[in-house]
Amino acid sequence: MFYRELDDIFPKKLCSITIGLSQRQWIVKSNTQLAKLLTQTLGGEDQWIRDLHLLKQIEARSKDPDFVCEWQRIKSDNKVKLSNEIIPLHKLLNQVTSPTDIMIDCNPAPLKNSRRHLLYVLLILRNYFAQKTREDGEKRYVLHVITGSKQVTSSNEKIIRLILWLQDFINNDTSPTNCIRVAYLPSISN
Repeated sequence: MFYRELDDIFPKKLCSITIGLSQRQWIVKSNTQLAKLLTQTLGGEDQWIRDLHLLKQIEARSKDPDFVCEWQRIKSDNKVKLSNEIIPLHKLLNQVTSPTDIMIDCNPAPLKNSRRHLLYVLLILRNYFAQKTREDGEKRYVLHVITGSKQVTSSNEKIIRLILWLQDFINNDTSPTNCIRVAYLPSISN
């Protein structure tokens, strides 16, 4: 992982700061099907939303074929929904048989946090060049999605230019080893 390598170079420089929303609250709001599955699996109680340790009980169900099948169905349904929104903009589907074959990596940070976007741009470039030099020839189709601001201000202009350059650079590479696409999606709320 890129951040682990960066932390090895600059120890204690990176820190994780949330905006007050736990990952469990995020699942409830953004992935209702998964939240329902977790609630049903954990005995119909939604206590897992407030207590992270209760999710450890899910590990015991990892061998249950019914649970795994339902988990995979939910994951696939969500990928198709997101793909229907994003992928028509980017011609990655002509290289794969199904939208579920693509890993969709999203960075939904606001553009006022340009350092996070810069790190994400570096991560995308690292993945792009690593894919181009793979010895085994295995292709990993990845769509990197960067959300941002419709409104260009002096504080975010440079990072938007960099993201748009990255999008053009990677998406216009027609070589067969390029399995990566970048999508910059301006935020609708701005």
